[in-house]
Amino acid sequence: SEDECGHTMRWLATLFARPSVRMRYGVLLASTMQGVGKTTLCDIARKQVGEHNSSNPSAQQIIDSSFNSWIAAKRLVFVNEIYEGKGWTAYNKLKTYVTDDYIRVNEKFLPEYSVPNWAHFILCSNSELALRVEDHDRRFFVPTVTEERK
Repeated sequence: SEDECGHTMRWLATLFARPSVRMRYGVLLASTMQGVGKTTLCDIARKQVGEHNSSNPSAQQIIDSSFNSWIAAKRLVFVNEIYEGKGWTAYNKLKTYVTDDYIRVNEKFLPEYSVPNWAHFILCSNSELALRVEDHDRRFFVPTVTEERK
């Protein structure tokens, strides 16, 4: 809808123009059709915040690994293909990363340390079962994505 598109554009504009503002919710872009522009939008966002300020972990890295250096000192975390079906594991792991002010970083061969959390999340999927989210959760905005290629 136009409202969802406008809200997504405001979210992106805030990410780009107001680095001192941390939005405590991410964007989940899911459509069954491939090639509608989800990844292209994320690539543009990564270029706008700077490649050094963004990371692109796999869903597997987020869910299964105890190491999370992918989030340290990042403004944008882009997960290209998240598909977790009906499980709660990904949701439970991501929700603290989306909202917490500080995060514990666990890097290989280094002691854990705490840093301010400035990460914003864009998750993409080609499945309607991308991420199980509680009905009234405000941590993820899930706009309707077109199913039509341009």
